[in-house]
Amino acid sequence: MLFSILLAVFVSGTFSQSTCPSGWTLFQSNCYRLFDQKVYYYDAMVGCANSVTAHPNLASIHSAEENTFLQTFVSAYDYVWIGLHDMTTEGTFQWTDASPVNFTNWAGGQPDNLNDSDCVFMLRDGTWDDGECERKFGHTTPAKAYVCKTRAV
Repeated sequence: MLFSILLAVFVSGTFSQSTCPSGWTLFQSNCYRLFDQKVYYYDAMVGCANSVTAHPNLASIHSAEENTFLQTFVSAYDYVWIGLHDMTTEGTFQWTDASPVNFTNWAGGQPDNLNDSDCVFMLRDGTWDDGECERKFGHTTPAKAYVCKTRAV
């Protein structure tokens, strides 16, 4: 009888652990993956959507802890696309995964909508800035690496 109880506890504990697809990193109940290809925002969204079968999006960030994790995770890059944008209505930001915007970490003076900036990226220090989603004629917006997020299974 005791063996049956211990086996049930072990098996239930084994199957309740969250896991991520190969190449992804677990933090809390989500999986993250940094893609170092330098692309523009729309290509980053497509890159996330095509990366696994679990329907990932550009990363949404909902706490200071998650922001700190991502800052450490992407620290080798100056700029990394995240999933926040105000493409639908200027000044009304939303996440690509449709989750609520309940945390922000704007750099000083941001967002500033400079050159019609609608897409958000994280800087090396973990703060956020809005930038142009793609290169426009006469502008020098650099392509950026990007980070995707999906639920752990």
